Amino acid sequence: MNASAKPIDLGTGSVTASLGSDGRWLSLGTADRRHGYVELNALPRFRDRWRGDPDAVRRYRRWMAEDRFAFLRLEVLGGGEAAPAHELGADGVARWGLARAGGPHRVIAWADPGAGGILQRHTLRLAPGGPGRCELRFGGRLGVHPTPEITEAGPAGEPPGPTRLSARGLRLGIAAPPLDARAEIRVSGRGARLEAWRADDHGARLTIERLDARAAAVELLIECRLGEPGGAARAAPSRAPAATPAPAPERRHPAGAVAPIHAAAPAPSAPPVPEGMRDAVLLLARRAWSYVAGCTALRVVGDAEEVCIVTDHRVLPLSWTRDAYYQALLLLALDTPDGVARRLVAGHLRWLWARCRRPRGLWMRSHRPDGAARDLRYQADQQLFPLLELADYHRATGELPRPPRGAGGASRPASWWSGRVGELLAALPIAPSGLLPTEENPADDPAALPFALSTQILCWYAARRLTELGLDLDVEALGERARRAVAEHFVAEGPFGPQWAYEVDGAGRRRLYQDANDLPTALAPLLGFCSPGDPLWRATMSFALSARNPGFSPGPWGGLGSLHTPGTWTLGDIQEWVAASALGDPERSARALARLVAVASPDGMLPEAYDSATGTAPVRLWFAWPGAALGALVAGAITPASRSGPRRDRQPGDRRDQLRPA
Repeated sequence: MNASAKPIDLGTGSVTASLGSDGRWLSLGTADRRHGYVELNALPRFRDRWRGDPDAVRRYRRWMAEDRFAFLRLEVLGGGEAAPAHELGADGVARWGLARAGGPHRVIAWADPGAGGILQRHTLRLAPGGPGRCELRFGGRLGVHPTPEITEAGPAGEPPGPTRLSARGLRLGIAAPPLDARAEIRVSGRGARLEAWRADDHGARLTIERLDARAAAVELLIECRLGEPGGAARAAPSRAPAATPAPAPERRHPAGAVAPIHAAAPAPSAPPVPEGMRDAVLLLARRAWSYVAGCTALRVVGDAEEVCIVTDHRVLPLSWTRDAYYQALLLLALDTPDGVARRLVAGHLRWLWARCRRPRGLWMRSHRPDGAARDLRYQADQQLFPLLELADYHRATGELPRPPRGAGGASRPASWWSGRVGELLAALPIAPSGLLPTEENPADDPAALPFALSTQILCWYAARRLTELGLDLDVEALGERARRAVAEHFVAEGPFGPQWAYEVDGAGRRRLYQDANDLPTALAPLLGFCSPGDPLWRATMSFALSARNPGFSPGPWGGLGSLHTPGTWTLGDIQEWVAASALGDPERSARALARLVAVASPDGMLPEAYDSATGTAPVRLWFAWPGAALGALVAGAITPASRSGPRRDRQPGDRRDQLRPA
């Protein structure tokens, strides 16, 4: 993958940013309690006629990674073209090295919750007689994120009004009434004279003049903040810019510094990772954790009272309970000693069960960070993941989360949660057969037949897991009915013998297919639904990973994909890694992991999909789910209901101790 194709992402858990190949600012975003998610960028407006047009949507998403759509950049006048090289270090600091005619130009950037934003420092080594003048140029707009989806099913985002700039010395304010959110850019420097911001109808500029032609370096500190005044993004007290740009802090948000990687024995429930690939795979898992903690687990009410976990911070800052579940599971599995991750998950559970507006008591396809339903479609599996997240939180902490303030039940959380869970179970439209129907499959496409196999497996697992909570609910019958219904309705003849169908109608019609999004089918042995030797499961996965499956993408980089988007999916590679291990094919399992390592971006993020012929052309650069699912599996966090994991009684050499952030 081209190193410049994927921007670098930083986040405080309230404010997120993406920065381009030479450190220029592509986006600054935050959750908003009235509008869902707002972003400062320089992209063209997303047109309503593009909605539902896959080519137009994907083109707009590609623009999000292009340097030409930066809203803020430093121009070195007379310095020549830069030859950038950049990385995101294990310490959470992004670094760029730029070779210019006048001398080296170093850039670092980091997320600073204490300062309430993202900071960037430029150090220009200037040779005598070299360029002595720089210009910081702003040209962007602040607005509601347009959420460019391929499968549109909800109201559009975009825009409340024109962006307004206010220049006050070295501070530039950005507003867009009637948005409550405001952005601010502060600048300070050393070894140079900084002129005040000059704003006009086209943007704003700030000039930096070198004080002494013999000076070896000019340093410039840029601080970018975005949020509601007094809101979550401004929760930490703001500090005035230092006269001298401050170094990156030693101790950072969990999205930053992480511990060195060491080899470790796999957890008992984790598929094996070949020794020679272990460090690379663990790096992907750690990067997934830091991305979730900094960029997708977003506080929407001050002090992390409520947290929305979005699928990504740039393309679709919306919450699917399916994606969010794996992210929350990874947070819990690799929590830090100060318990920051469990607090994030507790906040997310409060957001799920109290903030989200749920027509008919059910979660919709996706929700905005303010809790409003974005995509008004019902998906059965997304009703079950919040139950599992609650059970995982209980496993990790030994208790239930505190209910939201003002919701009642603070003194009796078990009673409050029992009421909420009972209401959801009563709302589930379970058929007399025991099957749970859906309108859409986990790929967000209309269901061809109403009952999906992966949903029934998940229903059984959720019912089993609920028994761990000690709530006053009778749920065992729900799970057993789902298991019996699978045995009665889903067995079909396949190319490798009797197998389970992907979807059924409960009256004899069956569809043979497997999609990269349907993880519970591949994970069925890990969940305890069946054994790895179960002939029906083995035939199902043999079919899923073969060219007989319409969802399989053939080619030298071929693998399990989705009719939703052509190509090999990283979620499909994860399924192949798990299934091939259980099917006794270690070489195929290792190849699937090798593909994941090869297609990851330089900062360790996994794309949604890629070209099965070349292994290039990544689709959707920002997507938290694949990395989170991989990390949870590597950590051994996906376990049967009879197991007590993520375990509090860790053993020496536990792989999670090797993954955990510092």
